[in-house]
Amino acid sequence: MVGMKEHAAGDWVPPVLPAVALNGSGLPDIMEAIDRHRRFICSEENLGRYRAGKARVEFLEILKKKLIEKAVDDLARHDLLDPLIEEIARKRTDPYSVVEKIVDHSFAFHLMEAERQAARKGRPR
Repeated sequence: MVGMKEHAAGDWVPPVLPAVALNGSGLPDIMEAIDRHRRFICSEENLGRYRAGKARVEFLEILKKKLIEKAVDDLARHDLLDPLIEEIARKRTDPYSVVEKIVDHSFAFHLMEAERQAARKGRPR
């Protein structure tokens, strides 16, 4: 079968089936293909693989959401979010570098330390 995607051994390869809605031709073949797909999905090996893949996607989506929420909250709580956005808007830095530093935990801590030192010296940042 000609296809755009290469399938690994054991993967479901969706069939391309002709059908005509006006007269219903091809419908029995489509129904049979749906039943074959259901049996394929419900087989023990494939069901486990499907559930693991689904669990992975769900876990990673939740993790991304929570990490973003925490990072934004931490930056806002330390009054770093707006200054960072301003620096990016003024093209003094790029968003990729800032994000990389935040992910590495080096950027926010560096700014917070500079703020603490300035406070100790009695001057604003």
